[in-house]
Amino acid sequence: MVKINTHSYYTTGLLLNYFFRVFPLIKKQKRYWREALKESMNEEDFSILLSACFNIYNSCIYYLYPLYPKANIKITTNFISSFCMLTNYLENICIQHKIKDEATLRQLYISILDAVDPDREVNNYCKYFPHKCIDHHLKLFVESCRNQLADLSSYQIIQEYIKKYVYLYTDLNIYKFISDEKSRDDYLLTWAGYYIKQYPLITPWEFSASVNSILSIFAMFSSAFDPSLDINKVKVIDSIYFPWVCGLSILLKDYLHYHREILENTVSENTNFTYYYKNLKECEERLEFFLNNSFEACSQSDFPIFHLSIIKWTFAMFLSHPKARFGLNRIASRNLLKNRDKSCYRLCRLLGVHLI
Repeated sequence: MVKINTHSYYTTGLLLNYFFRVFPLIKKQKRYWREALKESMNEEDFSILLSACFNIYNSCIYYLYPLYPKANIKITTNFISSFCMLTNYLENICIQHKIKDEATLRQLYISILDAVDPDREVNNYCKYFPHKCIDHHLKLFVESCRNQLADLSSYQIIQEYIKKYVYLYTDLNIYKFISDEKSRDDYLLTWAGYYIKQYPLITPWEFSASVNSILSIFAMFSSAFDPSLDINKVKVIDSIYFPWVCGLSILLKDYLHYHREILENTVSENTNFTYYYKNLKECEERLEFFLNNSFEACSQSDFPIFHLSIIKWTFAMFLSHPKARFGLNRIASRNLLKNRDKSCYRLCRLLGVHLI
């Protein structure tokens, strides 16, 4: 395994830089979107959307990517906020209106592809769903995302990878929405079956969990400021995030949601990918497997210390949650909280930063 305890000071510094350099830009973006949407969106939808995209606990990991080496902090922060607004708005619309028609869903979700491909013509997203206000909002988010792409010197190199992530993310969400609770497993299993042979070390459900994360998109975007970026470097970033870091982040979130539902005796309608493990032991073993592979994949990167820090903070923020179970502590004690690596966990506890 990659030895990571020597990177403790960088890891701690990354979060401190987030608070002092990135967080003021996040607040500025929040004010911008509040002003842009206040006249055209009702207060309840507006509050839910801003909370999802700018809540310090839910989005902290996303906003570490503006600190990627050579990345422009302001442009990356703007892209992440716009992209999060777009994806969360789409999800809220589909849930609120209970959209089940595949053609309607695909037309709405074309907006994500338009957001990352400036060569495409902007579509009529509400062609099958005649809500002019929704189309207006989607176009605002799409335009904001596209505006950030102009300053990326190496965007052409990463574009096909980002489009791959977007296509997969779109398919996953469409199949989740068109299916009901009884048919969802069949839909997702059939869909994942088309791709799973390319990823023999993981299950179809773990593949689906990896697809459901947008960390790979932000990692690719941040790397594209580097004029020396080439396809081999891009392949390394892809191998780090998909499926390992992306899968780890979603499985950790689902793991904690699962335990929260048990403790609070509640049932969520959201797909939880940890339900597909045979038992708790298997789930924890697979979490450790994803963590180990995430660490190993970083060794080939030009900036391994940054990616290692992302992994450590992701795990530490989940681990610091009050509902974290003993299984996470066991995994951490073997892989993360060694020597000075305890610093990120302690800082999370001190600041009260955790994700769920």
